[in-house]
Amino acid sequence: ICILNIMELKIYNFTNGGKVSRDHICLNHCGYNKIPKVTWKTVANTVSYALIFEDPNVPGGTFIHWFLPYISPKKLGIKSYDDSAFSKINSTDIDVLSINEIKKMTILHGKNSTGAFGYHGPCVPEKLGEHHYIFTIYALDGIVRNLSIKNSADFEEILLSRNISILCKESKQFRYSMNKKWCIMPLGV
Repeated sequence: ICILNIMELKIYNFTNGGKVSRDHICLNHCGYNKIPKVTWKTVANTVSYALIFEDPNVPGGTFIHWFLPYISPKKLGIKSYDDSAFSKINSTDIDVLSINEIKKMTILHGKNSTGAFGYHGPCVPEKLGEHHYIFTIYALDGIVRNLSIKNSADFEEILLSRNISILCKESKQFRYSMNKKWCIMPLGV
């Protein structure tokens, strides 16, 4: 049974309900677009973890900023660094790979809403004001073989259709609106 906050999801430099820091916003908003450091506690019987970072406030639907459909059950965190160290597949799904091939990977990137693999920091247009962002970590009893999703509800429908159960999930929420001051300050400040 998944007890509230049993996974102890922690996103470093983020405060639940607080603002996203300059380190993690998009380059177009004079940020650094760095992957945040994320940690969580193990959940018994987990076959894989998955992570979604999404903005549900986008007109016309949700924007996926980061989707990791497979994280090894031995992995209990992600370091903040360049995302080139993650495994990427140039396909819309990974059905071409065997389960054993997937299990050899540590972390597999899915596509964000720009159509690219990897992390894309918050980048809400100024005219749209403040948006809310949700990080969700899932402990699963199977392996997801889909690299593209519309939102977390779509992801959970995929799990259901593939008979993969959510053993536990935990979310944190954050806010961001464009800070023009960052664009007149040199990076590194």
